[in-house]
Amino acid sequence: MITERCNSLVYESYRDVALPWLEISDLDLVLGVEPGRVAAYDAHKWLEACRLTRGIRQDIEISTASILPLVKPHASRRIPPATKGNMQNKVELKIHDLLAQQLSN
Repeated sequence: MITERCNSLVYESYRDVALPWLEISDLDLVLGVEPGRVAAYDAHKWLEACRLTRGIRQDIEISTASILPLVKPHASRRIPPATKGNMQNKVELKIHDLLAQQLSN
């Protein structure tokens, strides 16, 4: 079982899909990432917005664009463009700060 081997697990979506697997039911935090910005969302509210949207639009994947009007981020951080040499450090610091703040609440 994954929970016996891991402390953390990251579900990654693709192509603007708000929820990559419909059976996901237990999340601590949702991070929305777009060019230049990362935002933290309440996982319960995100999942509820996905369920509501799925109930209305059963024939298509749920897009992140359809969820964003229904939820507001707890916090967000700008991640300015970085050069190749310092990109990883800049992104790690911004993400670490955001995660530490959100997961400590």
